[in-house]
Amino acid sequence: MRIVVAEGAPLLRRGLRNLLIASGYNVVAVVEDAESALRAVEQHRPDAVLLDFRRPPGATDEGLYAALVIQREWPSTSVMLLSPLVDRCHAIELLGNAECGLGYLSNRRIVDGAELMETLRRVVAGGTAMDIDLDAQPAGNSQLKHLTRSERRVLSLLVQGHSDASMAHLLGLDESTVAEQTKAVLRRIGAEPTGIERGRTLSVLRFVQGLMS
Repeated sequence: MRIVVAEGAPLLRRGLRNLLIASGYNVVAVVEDAESALRAVEQHRPDAVLLDFRRPPGATDEGLYAALVIQREWPSTSVMLLSPLVDRCHAIELLGNAECGLGYLSNRRIVDGAELMETLRRVVAGGTAMDIDLDAQPAGNSQLKHLTRSERRVLSLLVQGHSDASMAHLLGLDESTVAEQTKAVLRRIGAEPTGIERGRTLSVLRFVQGLMS
C-alpha cells in the first residue's frame, strides 16, 4: 500500500515514516504542510494519506481543509486525520463526504504504534475509525442513561469503525452475540441496523452530535 505522510513536526514525521515502512507500507512522500500534501496526493495517487490536523503555518485547520479537498478531488484515496481534539461536527462532515476509508483520531494514538497501524489498516481497506469514546460520557447524560455500560462500550467501538468480528475479539464474545448486541444498540438510539460499517458509524455519529447539541 502506498502512503503519503503530512506532519509538521520533524521528529514525528521521521517516526511515522519509519513505523509505516516497518509495517510494510510504501511511503511515497513525506511532507510538512497542507499544500505539499495536496501536491503529493495529486502526483502519487496513494492508497492513503496520513494528515496532521493542525498544519503549519497557521496551526489552525489546514489539515481538515486538505482532507476535504482530497475527498473531493481524489475520492479513491483514504484519509487518516490526526488531531489534538476530535470534533464531532468535523467528523460528521468528513464521513458524509467519504467515498473511501476515513480515520479521524486523537494524535495520542501515535503513542501506541501497533494500534495506529491496525487502525490505518482498517482505513486503507475502506473502513472508518472515529476516536470518540462514548463509554467515557457521564452516566447521567439523559440520552445515555438508559444504556447499560456494555451497550455504551458497543457504541464506542461502533463509532471507532470496528466490525462485528473485531468487536467480538475485543469484548471476548462470539461474533453472533456481538451482531445481535449491535442491532439492539442501534435500535435503542433510533438508528436503522445495517451491515455497512460506514452507515453504522454515521448513524452513531449523528447520535453523538445530538448528545453535544
